[in-house]
Amino acid sequence: MAGINIAQETAKNNKLPTISSGEDNLERYDTGKLITLAYRMGLLSRPEYRRMIFTLRTLG
Repeated sequence: MAGINIAQETAKNNKLPTISSGEDNLERYDTGKLITLAYRMGLLSRPEYRRMIFTLRTLG
């Protein structure tokens, strides 16, 4: 569950919605906020993040 702990801490530090340890919570997490969380955790590079957000807003 180390990934959940990192996600919880990152969400808290970046003023994103809280994350609990259940999978249900991530299922209801907003797509844009999930992409931002992945970027803030270091899972996405800045170009990947910008490309995904642009695509999300274009399709949105």
